[in-house]
Amino acid sequence: MRSQLLAFEYKGVGEWLREWNPVPFKVIVKPVESAGSDDVKLCLSEKEVEEHMAHILSKLNGLGNVNEGVLVQEFLEGAEYVVDTVSRDGVSKCMGIWKYHKEAVNGHTAPIVYYGQKTLVIQEEENGDELQRAVDYVKVCLEALGIKNGPAHAEVKMVKGEPCLVEVGARCHGAEGCWRDICRESHGWDQINGTLDAYLDEAAFAKIPLVPQLHVKYPRCVFMVNYTDGMLKEVNKSMLKEICEFSSYRGHEVFVKEGTMTYKTTDCFTFLANVLLCHESLEVIEQHYARIREMENTGFLVFE
Repeated sequence: MRSQLLAFEYKGVGEWLREWNPVPFKVIVKPVESAGSDDVKLCLSEKEVEEHMAHILSKLNGLGNVNEGVLVQEFLEGAEYVVDTVSRDGVSKCMGIWKYHKEAVNGHTAPIVYYGQKTLVIQEEENGDELQRAVDYVKVCLEALGIKNGPAHAEVKMVKGEPCLVEVGARCHGAEGCWRDICRESHGWDQINGTLDAYLDEAAFAKIPLVPQLHVKYPRCVFMVNYTDGMLKEVNKSMLKEICEFSSYRGHEVFVKEGTMTYKTTDCFTFLANVLLCHESLEVIEQHYARIREMENTGFLVFE
């Protein structure tokens, strides 16, 4: 049983931490009701836990709601996977297995900042058995939680070879659905259409495979990261043009505005842009992904 505590004030948390006595002291503190790594922090001392709880409580979160509670959780070491499902009358189909690329940057002490995400297919991976265990485990979690109809988005870590639930929401995968078209192009299905089929078309839902099939193409969501606080003069137009001319390019969105203060990326609400890639060659995808990472550090944003 993993250690976690739901708290609405700091009173009692210190005593709980001392009784738990994690060694080494690695504790995740985050809002109960938010998304996109908003105010998620790896705390390395009891004092950091107290300070970060004070920072979170009564603050507006990234979804525009006041934080009324905080989760204090054990930090789980291990590979992390996302398992997206759609269910109809208790029958669950895995619509996508995603692997995040996350790093510890811009003040974070844990890999919390998202750089991108890609899909995995059980039959294609050397650790396919591990991925299958993660999918089976999520289905058990859905049953235990009573999620029998509709979508679910679960994050799982493999801890000492066994799956452990980080969190699950009765909703579709987030990121404003930017992944939808490239997932469908690569695998033939996506979680949004699968949800519609689950509710409206039993025959169509029955045709969805239990797990994603072999890649026809390789999708990649790229979340561009900013490393500098400053007044933005402009986005480098030649670099943006280069991205748009990639053979894998499927779309992009820039979130920063010229002539405004732009801040370091610390969560999913502070990306400078996202880029959608999809191509039949994994090598091409990796080349274009690496080039975008290079651009982040060589003048994609021009500051005054």
